[in-house]
Amino acid sequence: MSPRRGRQCGPCGLLSAGGVLLVLAFLFVDLFDTAGTLIGVGRLGGFLDPEGRLPRADRAFAADALGTTVGAALGTSTVTSYIESATGVEEGGRTGLTALVVALLFIAALFFTPVLGAMPLTFSIANGIALGIASHTLLHLFAGRWREVHPVMYLLTAALAAYYGFLQGGP
Repeated sequence: MSPRRGRQCGPCGLLSAGGVLLVLAFLFVDLFDTAGTLIGVGRLGGFLDPEGRLPRADRAFAADALGTTVGAALGTSTVTSYIESATGVEEGGRTGLTALVVALLFIAALFFTPVLGAMPLTFSIANGIALGIASHTLLHLFAGRWREVHPVMYLLTAALAAYYGFLQGGP
């Protein structure tokens, strides 16, 4: 008996019943995620027609499909449109220029990866959240917009400074 009998070759496993179900599950997750995001962002940006439909939605779905396919081929996690896009639209980004600027900033950030990789804060989500809270408070304080920060944020920042500065002996 052949040692390969009963085993599936790499790409052939995708054609098995389990493989097809897996592909369909990812298809529907991506489809519904994209549809919900497009409708939500379209409504926020005022892009929906009077019947509540998104004109040229086929182009948006095609772009999402292309991003998902290329991303998967390159071995990245799922590349898809996300509801966080609503933040950009809410702040005035409606033409795609916002996305290009963000992409360029992410590319520029790659050059800082070695520096950030050497900091111990990068290995803990809790430390990252703590740094984010403190940064938010301090940036508003130094920008003269201290009234915009809730008093609880000042208390949290002070507690985090005490924790990291005195109890842990620094970050």
